[in-house]
Amino acid sequence: MIAISTFFAIVSLYVVIDQRPAHPASSSDRQTTTTTPRAAPATTIPIDNRLCGLAQRLVATLPTDQQAIAGAMQDFYTEAATFTDGDLRGDLIAAGRFYTEVNDIAVKANWDIDRIVRNNDGARWRALMTGTPTGVQEARQDLRDLCRTNLPDPPSIEVDSAGRIRDPTLARLLAPADKEIHPPPPPDTAPDEPDTTATSTPPA
Repeated sequence: MIAISTFFAIVSLYVVIDQRPAHPASSSDRQTTTTTPRAAPATTIPIDNRLCGLAQRLVATLPTDQQAIAGAMQDFYTEAATFTDGDLRGDLIAAGRFYTEVNDIAVKANWDIDRIVRNNDGARWRALMTGTPTGVQEARQDLRDLCRTNLPDPPSIEVDSAGRIRDPTLARLLAPADKEIHPPPPPDTAPDEPDTTATSTPPA
Protein backbone atom coordinates (compact mmCIF):
# COMPACT_ATOMS: atom_id res chain seq x y z
CA MET A 1 0.00 0.00 0.00
CA ILE A 2 2.84 2.38 0.86
CA ALA A 3 4.56 1.48 -2.42
CA ILE A 4 1.43 2.30 -4.45
CA SER A 5 1.04 5.68 -2.70
CA THR A 6 4.68 6.49 -3.32
CA PHE A 7 4.28 5.60 -7.02
CA PHE A 8 1.30 7.94 -7.47
CA ALA A 9 3.08 10.73 -5.61
CA ILE A 10 6.07 10.49 -7.98
CA VAL A 11 3.79 10.46 -11.06
CA SER A 12 1.90 13.50 -9.77
CA LEU A 13 5.19 15.35 -9.22
CA TYR A 14 6.30 14.73 -12.85
CA VAL A 15 2.94 15.96 -14.14
CA VAL A 16 3.23 19.21 -12.14
CA ILE A 17 6.79 19.80 -13.35
CA ASP A 18 5.77 19.15 -16.96
CA GLN A 19 2.89 21.68 -16.75
CA ARG A 20 5.04 24.59 -15.45
CA PRO A 21 5.52 27.39 -18.04
CA ALA A 22 8.90 27.85 -19.62
CA HIS A 23 11.24 30.36 -18.00
CA PRO A 24 10.53 33.84 -19.48
CA ALA A 25 13.28 35.33 -21.54
CA SER A 26 15.35 37.92 -19.74
CA SER A 27 15.42 41.53 -20.83
CA SER A 28 18.92 41.02 -22.19
CA ASP A 29 17.66 38.09 -24.29
CA ARG A 30 14.82 40.19 -25.64
CA GLN A 31 17.22 43.00 -26.54
CA THR A 32 19.41 40.67 -28.54
CA THR A 33 16.48 39.40 -30.56
CA THR A 34 14.87 42.82 -31.20
CA THR A 35 15.77 44.32 -34.61
CA THR A 36 15.72 48.06 -35.19
CA PRO A 37 14.73 49.11 -38.74
CA ARG A 38 17.49 51.00 -40.52
CA ALA A 39 16.82 54.49 -41.78
CA ALA A 40 17.00 54.78 -45.55
CA PRO A 41 20.26 56.45 -46.61
CA ALA A 42 19.91 60.03 -47.81
CA THR A 43 20.25 60.37 -51.55
CA THR A 44 21.77 63.36 -53.33
CA ILE A 45 20.66 64.10 -56.87
CA PRO A 46 23.67 64.82 -59.11
CA ILE A 47 23.89 68.45 -60.16
CA ASP A 48 23.70 67.63 -63.87
CA ASN A 49 20.54 65.57 -63.36
CA ARG A 50 18.92 68.28 -61.27
CA LEU A 51 19.84 71.01 -63.74
CA CYS A 52 18.66 69.02 -66.74
CA GLY A 53 15.41 68.12 -65.03
CA LEU A 54 14.79 71.79 -64.27
CA ALA A 55 15.58 72.74 -67.87
CA GLN A 56 13.32 70.06 -69.31
CA ARG A 57 10.42 71.15 -67.09
CA LEU A 58 10.98 74.74 -68.23
CA VAL A 59 10.91 73.83 -71.91
CA ALA A 60 7.86 71.58 -71.45
CA THR A 61 5.83 74.35 -69.77
CA LEU A 62 7.27 77.38 -71.58
CA PRO A 63 4.60 80.01 -72.34
CA THR A 64 4.21 81.54 -75.77
CA ASP A 65 4.18 85.30 -75.16
CA GLN A 66 7.45 87.18 -74.78
CA GLN A 67 6.55 88.76 -71.44
CA ALA A 68 5.81 85.42 -69.76
CA ILE A 69 8.91 83.83 -71.32
CA ALA A 70 11.10 86.56 -69.84
CA GLY A 71 9.63 85.92 -66.39
CA ALA A 72 10.08 82.16 -66.70
CA MET A 73 13.69 82.56 -67.82
CA GLN A 74 14.49 84.83 -64.89
CA ASP A 75 13.08 82.24 -62.48
CA PHE A 76 14.98 79.41 -64.18
CA TYR A 77 18.40 81.08 -64.22
CA THR A 78 18.00 82.35 -60.66
CA GLU A 79 17.06 78.91 -59.30
CA ALA A 80 19.70 77.04 -61.32
CA ALA A 81 22.42 79.32 -59.94
CA THR A 82 21.57 78.24 -56.38
CA PHE A 83 22.85 74.67 -56.73
CA THR A 84 25.58 74.91 -59.39
CA ASP A 85 29.18 76.04 -59.11
CA GLY A 86 32.19 77.16 -61.09
CA ASP A 87 31.94 78.86 -64.49
CA LEU A 88 28.48 77.40 -65.03
CA ARG A 89 27.18 79.17 -61.94
CA GLY A 90 28.79 82.42 -63.08
CA ASP A 91 27.04 82.20 -66.45
CA LEU A 92 23.70 81.44 -64.81
CA ILE A 93 24.04 84.35 -62.39
CA ALA A 94 24.85 86.75 -65.22
CA ALA A 95 21.93 85.48 -67.31
CA GLY A 96 19.56 85.80 -64.37
CA ARG A 97 20.78 89.35 -63.76
CA PHE A 98 20.04 90.27 -67.39
CA TYR A 99 16.48 88.96 -67.22
CA THR A 100 15.93 90.59 -63.84
CA GLU A 101 16.86 93.99 -65.25
CA VAL A 102 14.72 93.45 -68.36
CA ASN A 103 11.70 92.52 -66.27
CA ASP A 104 12.25 95.33 -63.77
CA ILE A 105 12.09 97.90 -66.59
CA ALA A 106 9.39 96.25 -68.68
CA VAL A 107 6.90 95.12 -66.04
CA LYS A 108 6.46 98.54 -64.45
CA ALA A 109 5.74 99.94 -67.95
CA ASN A 110 3.51 96.98 -68.90
CA TRP A 111 5.97 96.20 -71.70
CA ASP A 112 5.01 99.43 -73.48
CA ILE A 113 7.99 101.05 -75.23
CA ASP A 114 6.50 104.52 -75.06
CA ARG A 115 6.00 104.21 -71.30
CA ILE A 116 9.51 102.81 -70.91
CA VAL A 117 10.87 105.95 -72.57
CA ARG A 118 8.65 108.21 -70.44
CA ASN A 119 9.95 106.40 -67.34
CA ASN A 120 13.46 107.51 -68.37
CA ASP A 121 14.43 103.89 -68.98
CA GLY A 122 14.66 104.20 -72.74
CA ALA A 123 18.45 104.41 -72.97
CA ARG A 124 18.96 101.42 -70.70
CA TRP A 125 16.26 99.45 -72.51
CA ARG A 126 17.86 100.13 -75.87
CA ALA A 127 21.25 99.05 -74.54
CA LEU A 128 19.79 95.82 -73.15
CA MET A 129 17.86 95.01 -76.32
CA THR A 130 20.57 95.84 -78.87
CA GLY A 131 23.68 94.73 -76.98
CA THR A 132 25.07 91.29 -76.20
CA PRO A 133 23.56 90.13 -72.88
CA THR A 134 26.34 88.99 -70.58
CA GLY A 135 26.12 85.31 -69.68
CA VAL A 136 22.95 84.45 -71.60
CA GLN A 137 24.50 82.88 -74.69
CA GLU A 138 27.13 81.17 -72.52
CA ALA A 139 24.43 79.71 -70.24
CA ARG A 140 22.40 78.56 -73.24
CA GLN A 141 25.47 76.79 -74.62
CA ASP A 142 26.15 75.19 -71.22
CA LEU A 143 22.62 73.76 -71.14
CA ARG A 144 22.94 72.60 -74.73
CA ASP A 145 26.17 70.74 -73.93
CA LEU A 146 25.06 69.25 -70.60
CA CYS A 147 21.40 68.52 -71.23
CA ARG A 148 20.87 68.79 -74.99
CA THR A 149 18.24 71.40 -74.24
CA ASN A 150 17.72 74.51 -76.34
CA LEU A 151 16.61 77.45 -74.24
CA PRO A 152 14.91 80.42 -75.92
CA ASP A 153 16.89 83.37 -77.22
CA PRO A 154 16.86 86.52 -75.10
CA PRO A 155 14.60 89.41 -76.16
CA SER A 156 16.32 91.75 -78.58
CA ILE A 157 15.85 94.57 -81.10
CA GLU A 158 17.48 94.16 -84.49
CA VAL A 159 19.95 96.83 -85.55
CA ASP A 160 21.99 97.36 -88.70
CA SER A 161 25.78 97.45 -88.95
CA ALA A 162 25.78 101.09 -87.88
CA GLY A 163 23.74 100.32 -84.78
CA ARG A 164 20.53 101.88 -86.10
CA ILE A 165 17.24 100.18 -85.19
CA ARG A 166 15.75 98.54 -88.27
CA ASP A 167 12.11 98.61 -87.20
CA PRO A 168 10.88 102.14 -88.02
CA THR A 169 8.23 102.13 -85.27
CA LEU A 170 10.73 101.12 -82.59
CA ALA A 171 13.27 103.54 -84.00
CA ARG A 172 10.78 106.39 -83.66
CA LEU A 173 9.77 105.39 -80.12
CA LEU A 174 13.37 105.03 -79.01
CA ALA A 175 14.63 108.13 -80.80
CA PRO A 176 14.98 110.06 -77.50
CA ALA A 177 17.05 107.18 -76.15
CA ASP A 178 19.23 107.27 -79.25
CA LYS A 179 19.95 110.92 -78.57
CA GLU A 180 21.02 110.05 -75.03
CA ILE A 181 23.31 107.27 -76.20
CA HIS A 182 24.60 108.98 -79.34
CA PRO A 183 24.33 112.74 -78.82
CA PRO A 184 24.59 114.78 -82.01
CA PRO A 185 28.00 116.32 -82.73
CA PRO A 186 28.42 119.97 -81.85
CA PRO A 187 27.79 122.38 -84.69
CA ASP A 188 30.77 123.22 -86.86
CA THR A 189 32.55 126.44 -85.92
CA ALA A 190 34.60 128.50 -88.31
CA PRO A 191 38.32 128.23 -87.56
CA ASP A 192 40.00 131.29 -86.17
CA GLU A 193 41.50 133.42 -88.90
CA PRO A 194 45.20 134.11 -88.53
CA ASP A 195 46.16 137.62 -87.55
CA THR A 196 47.49 139.27 -90.69
CA THR A 197 48.28 142.58 -89.06
CA ALA A 198 51.88 143.47 -89.80
CA THR A 199 54.04 143.83 -86.82
CA SER A 200 56.27 146.87 -87.07
CA THR A 201 59.78 146.50 -86.00
CA PRO A 202 61.29 149.63 -84.44
CA PRO A 203 64.42 150.88 -86.19
CA ALA A 204 67.67 149.98 -84.64
